[in-house]
Order: sequence, then structure tokens, then C-alpha cells
Amino acid sequence: MLEKGVQAFQSGDPKQARHYLLEARASGLESNALTYNLGVVNYRLARYDAAAREFRALLGTSHRDLARYNLGLIALATDNLTDAHDIFLALSMESGNEKIRGLSARQLERLSDTPPAGEREAGRYPVGLVMVGAGYDSNVDQLPDNTASGLGEGYSDVMFSLGSGSASTGNDWIWNGLGYHQRFPGNPESNLSLLEGDLGWQTRVAATDLQAMMFTRHWWLDTGLVESYYGVQGVIRQQGCGPLDHCYARLELAAVSGGSDYPEYDGGQYDLEAGFYQRQWGGRLGVELQLGLADRDNIRDPGYAASVSPFRQGLELSWRTALAETLALTLKGAYRHSDYDDDYQWQTSGGTVSEKRQDERWSGGILMDWQLARDWFVTSEWSYESNDSSLDGYDYDRYNLWVGVGKTF
Repeated sequence: MLEKGVQAFQSGDPKQARHYLLEARASGLESNALTYNLGVVNYRLARYDAAAREFRALLGTSHRDLARYNLGLIALATDNLTDAHDIFLALSMESGNEKIRGLSARQLERLSDTPPAGEREAGRYPVGLVMVGAGYDSNVDQLPDNTASGLGEGYSDVMFSLGSGSASTGNDWIWNGLGYHQRFPGNPESNLSLLEGDLGWQTRVAATDLQAMMFTRHWWLDTGLVESYYGVQGVIRQQGCGPLDHCYARLELAAVSGGSDYPEYDGGQYDLEAGFYQRQWGGRLGVELQLGLADRDNIRDPGYAASVSPFRQGLELSWRTALAETLALTLKGAYRHSDYDDDYQWQTSGGTVSEKRQDERWSGGILMDWQLARDWFVTSEWSYESNDSSLDGYDYDRYNLWVGVGKTF
């Protein structure tokens, strides 16, 4: 029946082809060839949901990139241009199949020529992610190396996100929500929770995507609220920036309110990030420059003063490549320099000491992603960071091991 289905499709009769292919499945046949052909036939018949189910079933096989390419075609056909752009961009830089890279690059060129079409009816649907994981943090409280042993702690964490998902790259509303909780069984005062939400508007002008959003973020420890952010964010992304494949910039301005135990965090936070992605060395190279300015109330007590208002300059590098059809490797490295605005002051037997604080932090990591069947995946990460401060008590070294299982929907 599979062969009859292929022959019917090649003869220009997709309905009959689908009939034969479904008969083959009903008879007990299960193969990647049958799944792929059913996806193609359903796509030709404009049965896009059914086609997407078939192609997603191939994401955990050696045909993953071909399945992703076809999911990109479905996104185009259903006017989900943002999804299509993201799929083709990733494949054009990451796929180990030269033909698929070329086809994806041509699809990106066509998308760049697509008019804004702000009146187009968008095929919107929410998309979400659930992930649970466990890990080990060697220095939970970022204490100096000369501190007594016992700084390390195992932990578990869970994350949930839900957003507006695919949209036309014409004018459209976008929204996202995220929740995260990290639990340290042996050190509950370090348990961390985060809630984040944003609402905004996006549009496309030629090959440039523009976004403007309002957002709020809230961090808690078990002892109570640490700080809340209320701000606005602007994002610009462009496919094809001269010799670069993809470039972007992000500006974020926020008012910050510290919790009842953290009034020194009251003030503002202003961040600018700019970067690009480029296919390089058989993978995708990412480069990002970061500037961040904190303008907080700081700590000013009798006999003691400390700053929580750094001006930070950073550089982050990443390189991602496919080791196999379902396995990807990411290497990461970063440098960050921090200058704190106010002097630190404290009392000694010789009187008041006043010094400026400057930190240099180096970090790196290795991340592995395994794509399982359909929408399931496994991620593992090893990361390390080292902070060198001009003030005693702020130097530390830290590594983290983590593995998580996630599902998209």
C-alpha cells in the first residue's frame, strides 16, 4: 500500500495517495517513509495540522532537518511568517545537509521580499514549554574561596512558559508569560522563584522586525520578595545585515522596586544588547555586546556603605553545531566588567576605609541538546564562572552541572 500511495501521489492524485497510505498504517506498517509521505500528502491537500503531526513525529529521527524544513513550509502556508523565518534561519546555519541549508536560505530571501501585509489574517495559536531539571551548584551563595567548605548544594527546578506563538510578521499583538522555581533541599533560604510577563506590538518593515513591549518581573527568595521590575523594551531584528546572516539590538528601561528587606534595590535599571549570528566553522556563531547601568539607592548605614549600582560592559560568544540529526552542541563564553558608582565604606581600628569596587567575571559552558520523539527534548549543561574583585570578599569561583527534560506544546 505504501508503494501504491507513492505512485498515486506521483500521478497527481493526492486524495487517493492518502487513502492508500492510511490503509498501509491501518495494516500495521510503521516507518519513517510512511510518516514522511503522509506528511507530504496532507500538506498538498492543505490538511496542515495533520501534516504537522506527521513531520513532528520525525523530529527524533535521522530525518529531523527535512521534517523541520517541511514544518517551515507549513508555517508559510498558514501565514505564520515568524515561525517560518525562525525555522529557515536556524536550518540555513545549523543543518548538516547542504541542500537543506541552500533551500532554507532561498526561503529566507523570499520572506525578506514579503510585504508587511498588516491586514493579513494570522494563524495564531499559543505555544508553551514545560521543563523540569536537577543539578548541582558548587557555590550557591557566591562566597570567597577561603570560606569554609560545604558551599555546594544539589537542587531541582521547574520552568513553565506560554506565549502568543506564531504570528504574521505584519502588525500584531504579542504576549508571553514565564514562571520558574529553583529549590535547594538543604539550603531553603536560597530557594529562588521568578515570575515574568510582557505584552507588546510587533511589525515588519521590509526585512526588519520591530517590537515594542511592556514587561514586569518579580524575584523572590524564601525570605520574601527581593525586587520587582516594571519597564519597556524595544527590539529590532534584521535578516541579512551586510555580510552577516542575522543581527539584532535590544533596549530595556525599567523602574525597580526592592522588597521590604531590600530597600537599597529601589531605583532604575537600563540595559542595551546588540549582536549578530553568522554561519561559521560548520555551525552558528553568536556574538553579543552588553551594556547595563543600575541606578539604585545603595546601602548607606552609619559606619558602612555599599553600592548595588554597577555599570557593566560585557561580551558573550556562542557557537552551536549539529553533531547528529538529533544531537546539538553549544559552546559558550563570556566576559563582564563592572564598575560600582559609590565607594564602599567600613570601619576599622584605624578609622574609616573607603574604596571603589571593580569586578571582572569570566564564564563559560558546554550545553548538549537531544531532540526526542515529537516535542520532547533533553538538555544538559556544565558551566563555570570566576569573579575577580578589587575588594576582598567578592572573589569567587563556581561551577554548575544541570540536566533537564522538556516538552513543547
